[in-house]
Amino acid sequence: MDRKLIDYLPPALQKVLEFMAITDAQQPEIEKAWDALNLVMNNQFINTATKEGVSVWESELGITPLNTDTLETRKQRIKTFWTYGVVYTYNWLVHWLKTSCGDDNPLPTINEYTLRVALPVSADYIGLLESMRRYISANVLIDPVILLTKMRLPHYTGAVFRHSVVQKFQTPAWNTDNINLLADENNKVLTEEYGGLIFYEEVTI
Repeated sequence: MDRKLIDYLPPALQKVLEFMAITDAQQPEIEKAWDALNLVMNNQFINTATKEGVSVWESELGITPLNTDTLETRKQRIKTFWTYGVVYTYNWLVHWLKTSCGDDNPLPTINEYTLRVALPVSADYIGLLESMRRYISANVLIDPVILLTKMRLPHYTGAVFRHSVVQKFQTPAWNTDNINLLADENNKVLTEEYGGLIFYEEVTI
């Protein structure tokens, strides 16, 4: 607070020690009073209301907030309820949706008795639809579209495939005169793990 009690005294008294001590002692209480007054003024308006002020608004309008609601969500719901009872027009609906969903929200369209509106997934679209139902005639069908949030992720996807070809070919016959096949104690020819290679030794003469 920039206001000091000492500043309200005549210049001749501002330098008197007794008045300086009195105003210094009273200054904290005056600041509390000013803060309380500012709080009351702020709670008169939805945009500047605190949690306590929002609770009063909700009580007056019969709104029960959710435990997961943020302060801004509660304020937006109050604004929605507060505008109940106005004369409904298409232009009013456009303004109402912009206030509730953002200025870049797509415009609603009307086809005979069907009203098509786009609502962002980040908004309280269930509450918005319930509120909208109050303003729109019962014979008009509301066809909502939920807009998903676009995101850019630093990830890439890909695929890998393996291509194999079965081929048949012949090799020249071995000259087994100088080849000894390796076998185990059961005289079973030794091969590698998958059975595709035979272990042998070549005898040099």
